[in-house]
Amino acid sequence: MLRLIANVFNKSPASVKRYILTQAFKTLPKVIRVSRRIPLLNPFAGIIIENHTPFQLLSLSRTTRLSYVSEGMYTGRIIYINGPIPVTELGLQCSGESRERCELLYSTKIKGILNELENNIYNLNLKSPPESRFMRAFIHEYVHWMILRGTSLATLVDALSWKERLDLIYLLEKFHRFTGFPRENGGNGIGRNETFNELKKLENAVREFSKNPDHVEVFRDFLTHHLFLRGFYSSIIGIVVEPVTWVLVEPEFVNRRDEYLRIYFQDDALRKYATEILNLSEDFLNKGGNKGKLVEIAKTSLDIPLNLVDRYRLEIGLHHLPEEIKKRFELGLKGEYIETSTNEEKRLTTVLHYILYERYEVNAKVIRLLSEIIAEEPEVFDYLASRFASLVSLASQRTYENATVFTRVCWDGNCEILRYDPLAEPTLSREEGGMRGVHVKRTNREFGTLEDLVGDLPLTMRTAFEILYLLSLGEQDEVLEKGRVLMGDEFKRYCEVIKELKELISTEDPNKSVAGEILDLSSFDEYHFELFLKLWLYLVLRLGRALNKLSGLHGMFF
Repeated sequence: MLRLIANVFNKSPASVKRYILTQAFKTLPKVIRVSRRIPLLNPFAGIIIENHTPFQLLSLSRTTRLSYVSEGMYTGRIIYINGPIPVTELGLQCSGESRERCELLYSTKIKGILNELENNIYNLNLKSPPESRFMRAFIHEYVHWMILRGTSLATLVDALSWKERLDLIYLLEKFHRFTGFPRENGGNGIGRNETFNELKKLENAVREFSKNPDHVEVFRDFLTHHLFLRGFYSSIIGIVVEPVTWVLVEPEFVNRRDEYLRIYFQDDALRKYATEILNLSEDFLNKGGNKGKLVEIAKTSLDIPLNLVDRYRLEIGLHHLPEEIKKRFELGLKGEYIETSTNEEKRLTTVLHYILYERYEVNAKVIRLLSEIIAEEPEVFDYLASRFASLVSLASQRTYENATVFTRVCWDGNCEILRYDPLAEPTLSREEGGMRGVHVKRTNREFGTLEDLVGDLPLTMRTAFEILYLLSLGEQDEVLEKGRVLMGDEFKRYCEVIKELKELISTEDPNKSVAGEILDLSSFDEYHFELFLKLWLYLVLRLGRALNKLSGLHGMFF
């Protein structure tokens, strides 16, 4: 049919596909919005789409460690248990089995655990922690998920996460085309002197790439979304999610509250809010309050109407929003009415509308390029076309209705991250092959995520920014701790490269830093972009494929 249409209009099949995809991306949010009577969410779009980021975010972004415990983390969408966990601890028989087979066994196991927790979470006796490292970490992160699930802030986290990922997909595709830099981050990395030689060869191409105003604009857009995601929203979520979780399932944390509050909340104001919520929660349960009711109160405090968030942005100041969260929590404990967001604001339709909002020029650029890429990939195009109706149906659900669980599991001497993702189930049947049979020609890999259309590097750019930012703030210990947890056998070399990078960005002026210059969005230009690209390439060249271990997950991650 496509070939027939192409012949009639004297166009190539690829150009017809590009047109169809572009129209589909534009039409999808409109179709969903009309069928579900969802209004155009101007206040929501306005929360992020602006020319600068309030500088209060820059201080908040370093003060809350939502994922400090190295055993596991919750990203806002994904429960991630780092482990590594032996398959025997999960009761799986994977010896001699393929990854795909073991992942099916893992998914069945996780479904059972989730079902058991949903029915018994409030009856668990956790005065003594579970012997299983997996269950100890899993229960902690599961309670995080329970609290945030189905709130407006969960929707915001999802929208911001997709936005930064799409921005990076755009940038890396443009970068590969312009510079010819390899899409696959292979090998073990190269030596320091060789790295400098390679950077010298790339210098002119990087400079010319960074001069393109479209590239600068999209990178600024990524930074804006990332700072909101990492800094502000993770901070205001943390002051509720962490202390309530501790009271429910972490007696050790409650008994050593001063120590853990200092670890998790370095900012005095945020630590004060978290302390008050911890004390209020503990008092509520000591007086006979219901655990399920406490979770609902915490959830309601985070389920802020999006127009109220916009009012804080425009009139009051976003840095005052944590105080509003605490007040909402207190009102909930008193049984008073609290306004929450509408059901429409908490569905995936809101996320789709935000990331595909075509009147925002950055979105339009990304949609055009993504359409062009998919049009050249017949298997991906056919797969997405066949799943279009399922995607529309899926979009009417609330975000994070079911838990997504990733775990680093080891068997037969190897460790793999196994995934249970119910969000993909309506559009993916792994038993029948699913996406595992969809081949991406340009990157020679199976289609699992949108990043597979571009290569290994999109999310490494996010990681590089995080490392540079933390090093410039003097948070070298945190950078090394993340590497210790995630790098495995590559940790020693990672430490060496981080030391080199710290030397490269050091300055005699304590009031200036490389990341500080990049963060100043009010003056961000091609110079800052070029500076960042060179430092990112240094990490890519020195660490090789080991850097992929730090690529991160969807949501509030690093």
